[in-house]
Amino acid sequence: MNDALENSEKTYTRLLPNGLETSGNYFYSIYDEINIIGYIWLGTDSENESNAFIFDFEIYKQYQNNGFGSKAIILAEKEAKNMGFRTIGLHVFGSNQRAIHVYQKCGYGITDIKMQKAL
Repeated sequence: MNDALENSEKTYTRLLPNGLETSGNYFYSIYDEINIIGYIWLGTDSENESNAFIFDFEIYKQYQNNGFGSKAIILAEKEAKNMGFRTIGLHVFGSNQRAIHVYQKCGYGITDIKMQKAL
């Protein structure tokens, strides 16, 4: 568990050397009518600066299955388009079938597949 936390901290430090003020990164809280129900981190894709990338996205568990995820993705796409990005991408683990369904419903397609086998 400590290794996972340490790796996560290293990744955030690498991606956000100036914290929330790091250029090319945009952070949004997602609200229902009253409460914060999640968040999304949108930024410039490190492999192609004309593309946006969703680095992190979560709808809190108690608010899931109400359409908030799809609506948030659509708003993030509009925001990215207004900023001049041509495409938007994200990463999702193959085991996260709920998220894959949401993203496919929003028009996202699979661009690559990483495979693994236990030895």
